[in-house]
Amino acid sequence: MEARQNQAIEPLLVDQPLVKHSKKSDKTNSEPKKADRQLRQHAIQHHQQGELPKAIALYKRYLQTHARDVAIWCNLGAAYRKQRHLQSAVVCYKKALAINPDDLTAKGNLANALKDQHRFEESLALHQAVTQTNPQDIKALVNYACALREAGQFQPAVNVLLQAKVLAPKQCDIHWELAQNYLYLGEYKQAWPYYEARWQLNKMAMPTFDAPQWQGEPLKNKTLLLHAEQGYGDTLLAVRFIEVLRNNPKHQGANIILQCKPELHRLFAELNVDQLINPDDNALNIDYHCPLMSLIGLCGTTSSNMPPPAKLHVPQTSKDKFKYVKQQHKNTFNVGIVWSGSVTFADNHNRSVAIERFLPLAEIPGVQLFSLQKGPKAHELNDAHADAYIKPLLVHCQDFADSAAAIEQLDLIVMTDSSVAHLAASLGK
Repeated sequence: MEARQNQAIEPLLVDQPLVKHSKKSDKTNSEPKKADRQLRQHAIQHHQQGELPKAIALYKRYLQTHARDVAIWCNLGAAYRKQRHLQSAVVCYKKALAINPDDLTAKGNLANALKDQHRFEESLALHQAVTQTNPQDIKALVNYACALREAGQFQPAVNVLLQAKVLAPKQCDIHWELAQNYLYLGEYKQAWPYYEARWQLNKMAMPTFDAPQWQGEPLKNKTLLLHAEQGYGDTLLAVRFIEVLRNNPKHQGANIILQCKPELHRLFAELNVDQLINPDDNALNIDYHCPLMSLIGLCGTTSSNMPPPAKLHVPQTSKDKFKYVKQQHKNTFNVGIVWSGSVTFADNHNRSVAIERFLPLAEIPGVQLFSLQKGPKAHELNDAHADAYIKPLLVHCQDFADSAAAIEQLDLIVMTDSSVAHLAASLGK
């Protein structure tokens, strides 16, 4: 899941809380002097306030004279992990475990850092050890499930989450993780009710309207507002379900308004809706509202009744803008590439790669590469000195209708996860 230019839903990565004081570490240290205690506390305060460079500097100073403080090694590891210095985080947690091999905080945090490095076998072994030692630790169970999911072990993750759900039946992060794993398993009926937990994660807020949220009530002669809630790709995925809604007899005659970002409006000109509006158009007379991703579950979607992509509109003016591609490159196999999704998505590092991963494709005889990358990562084409032989194609794109016209001129798209994947697939590329 992704959100552009707003908060993003990210995979749950729960570190154990910062340790303010550790009796275990006191036994292995001489009593810190008052100045050292103040240094320790100041480091923790900077950490809690999100001032990580200051916290790290103070942690390192403190450890010069108190190198056996398990809690501070754990905190330093947590700070490094937050900054994506993963190998340094791993070393810090191992330093803590060398002092106290039974410290569950260090074990759990080390397991998380190893998972971030995709060292899943080591991570899962540690997570299993932590949860076996303390099977009532809900955070540890959720962390274990997160690692299982990222390792592709979806059913074992569900089993662990159901164990956690017995301990905390209403905990939203458990429900969110269940939703993700059930979606991976294709068990949509189980997934979508849990998917509603996304609104309780404090990652994004449900918009307020002067109407109740639609729960599937008959819509005959009623007005329903469907509002896009996350990234462009999610919107492109979900609009296909508008036709499912239209074809349901109990909803015929409904007035449907779609609220989404203006960059999608021309592309959505042929959708079966009565009105397209912008996200800031809130003065509406509606009977119900529904987040667009909730519509999927309310349509009773299963793997066997998945509708085809929505019909997208590519204006002739956009087609004319990019017809030069085939005219100038009619004798080559034209390939579009994308190496990064939106950088505002907190887990973008797990779905993006360096542009260098794509450069060998340019060696293939008869292949011409075109960059479909937009946003802050687009400059990497120049940074890699690849702009001489990879042509940027979206420089003159104003919206997704233009992007669609550019994609139509290509023979193949090779990419990581981003909205272009949904756009290209909807166009049959």
